[in-house]
Amino acid sequence: MALPPDTRTLVWTVPIRLGHWCLAALVVVNLFFNDTGGKVHRYIGYAAAAVVALRLIYGLVHRHGPSGLRPPSPSACRAHLRAMCSG
Repeated sequence: MALPPDTRTLVWTVPIRLGHWCLAALVVVNLFFNDTGGKVHRYIGYAAAAVVALRLIYGLVHRHGPSGLRPPSPSACRAHLRAMCSG
C-alpha cells in the first residue's frame, strides 16, 4: 500500500542517494575486474575514493545534510562539558 505523495518523508537527498548507488556500483564492477593491483582496479578505487570524498564534503557544506560531521557549536560544547562534570 503506497502512501499519498504528500505524506512521504524522504530521508536521504538525491545527491546522497546517487553517491551511495555509485559506490555500490563501483564495488560490484570491481568484483568483475578482480585483477588485484591492476589498472582497472586502481581506477575503480580512485573513483570510489572520490565518491566518498564528495560525500564528506557534501556533509560538511550542505546546510541540511544528514551528516553528523559538522562540529558542535561552542554553546553545545559548554553544555556538554557541564553535563559531564556534574555527573
